[in-house]
Amino acid sequence: MFQNSKRKNITCSLFASAAWDEDVVQVEESNDAPKCKLLERIMENKVVKCKKLASNNLNSVNPISCNISKRKKRQLKKMQTILEVSNKETKADIETNSKISLMKNVGSQMSFREKLWEKLKGSRFRYLNEQMYTSKGNETKKMFEKDPSAFEAYHEGFRHQVMKWPLNPLDIIIDEIKRMPASYIVADFGCGEAKLATSVQQTVKSFDLVALNKNVIACDMANVPLKDNSIDVAVYCLSLMGVNIKDYLLEASRVLKMGGILKIAEVASRFNDLNDFINSVSKYGFKVTGKNVSHEMFYFINFKKVLVSSHKSKLPKIELKSCPYKKR
Repeated sequence: MFQNSKRKNITCSLFASAAWDEDVVQVEESNDAPKCKLLERIMENKVVKCKKLASNNLNSVNPISCNISKRKKRQLKKMQTILEVSNKETKADIETNSKISLMKNVGSQMSFREKLWEKLKGSRFRYLNEQMYTSKGNETKKMFEKDPSAFEAYHEGFRHQVMKWPLNPLDIIIDEIKRMPASYIVADFGCGEAKLATSVQQTVKSFDLVALNKNVIACDMANVPLKDNSIDVAVYCLSLMGVNIKDYLLEASRVLKMGGILKIAEVASRFNDLNDFINSVSKYGFKVTGKNVSHEMFYFINFKKVLVSSHKSKLPKIELKSCPYKKR
């Protein structure tokens, strides 16, 4: 502070401890470092004494203070006011910091609760998904009838999974059906929220275990309320679930017109051998007309109904691996 070679004028108005004299100190250019340091210590001591005196209550002042001039008293009151304002500001800062800390803690707790809730929902989705893959369709239907919220929880988890996929296989099927005649009647087996029905101009019959909206008919996929030979296209998009896939394919054969189209989209990892699957489905009266395995995650297979099988009991059992979803 005093080492600068330029001339500095420092005026310090301080209260002395006894006579309360006002000192004016003028420092001239000097290279005498010890004197400057001594002056600094003297000034610091006076500031400390000033603060101690200002912090005392006027009523408890030493009797000598009775002779203090009115001007000095005003100065003392001014100093006390400054200290009081400073204390209030400090208190306000403490309260503000406490509120901020509290808000952070609340936010942290909310974040923890939200994460915990997401984990619980994810666990429930995986449990329901496993039940659907390891049960018959009519058994799963009864489970959801007892607890309709479980079906909503499943589809909420399913939507979360779809968002992570590079593509939604249903969008591929929608694009293909849009190119078909508008007069076609389509049956969507395992429709979920019936997106297909709201995306194309054809008439779509939407079926699922539980009706999520007015466009859906709740039923077992192995027994839908349709007449024989009444539809042009049957769609199974990620819905060949359960241990009775054979029943689903027989139902598709029943309701499809001769020459009708069966469209299947499934997760690629569910197939042990795609050709074995195609050969088995062909024995149900279908002929493969095309397949798309260019997508990394999904296989798309199209069949045409060419005959009605008369030996249902001899048809091969069709199995696909379950599709467990990883933890979120």
